[in-house]
Amino acid sequence: MSEIKLLTLIITYNRLPLLKECIQAVLGQSWNSFDILVIDNHSTDGTWKYLQTLEGKGDISFLRLEQNTGGSGGFHIGIREALRRGYSHIWLMDDDTVPDIHAAERLLSAERLLGEYGFLVSLPVWKDGSLCKMNLPLPGQFRREKGRILQEGLLPVRKATFVSMLLKADIVREVGLPIREFFIWGDDQEYTERISKKYKCYLVLSSVVQHKTKNNLGSDISTDSPERIERYYYAYRNELYIAKRNGILSLGFYFVRAFYSLIKILLFSKEKKWTRVLWLFRGMIAGFFFVPQ
Repeated sequence: MSEIKLLTLIITYNRLPLLKECIQAVLGQSWNSFDILVIDNHSTDGTWKYLQTLEGKGDISFLRLEQNTGGSGGFHIGIREALRRGYSHIWLMDDDTVPDIHAAERLLSAERLLGEYGFLVSLPVWKDGSLCKMNLPLPGQFRREKGRILQEGLLPVRKATFVSMLLKADIVREVGLPIREFFIWGDDQEYTERISKKYKCYLVLSSVVQHKTKNNLGSDISTDSPERIERYYYAYRNELYIAKRNGILSLGFYFVRAFYSLIKILLFSKEKKWTRVLWLFRGMIAGFFFVPQ
């Protein structure tokens, strides 16, 4: 592992207590020969003042953005900065991620075992230890991988989230950066699928992280809390962009899912029913014209 120059990249926005827990867990890793870069998405809760107290302590650096660019913008800027600084590998995570003490070591053990791969992701669990529904990677093709899965605890995947992902700089140079204009929602799905179309990618079952989301219900516009409804604008906009790019079959599935969501809102939503409908259609309409760089 000595040839690896690793940067742990954490994106944060207005979640200072969780960020502190995340940093503490990262610093406590059993394999910790890495630097840490925190991207502050222009937080307003005292995050920047806290980060400044860490200046000069260990290998932690931080960058405050002039405005909130969302998770998409934060990862875009952070990964680009990692390449500029000459790191060979990047360990990506959100500020509400708490990695197990062996999470990094086991990702890097798989890295040494595999050689060529697109990305590696940790197994995400929720606060009660159950699987985190929102972040479960989408399985890839098994085929000849069955022996490796059983022997090494590696599961082929084709889509995953940035909750805990190991990425090589060489892969970024080849496929590019995440789409910063997504703001939130779908940037990690689009990016990981972009990579997995060219390389085999894996879930490392022995590398475990806790993702401290408010609930473990997944994402559903018909049942989500009222304060989160506007976020679905980005979901339907960005997913339509991805579907258009992937062809007619993907586009068809998109409209079927959107219609299903609409029916669920009309039948089962107990509050803000028409607000949910409004943001669904706003996102879809925006998706027809959305052309990010």
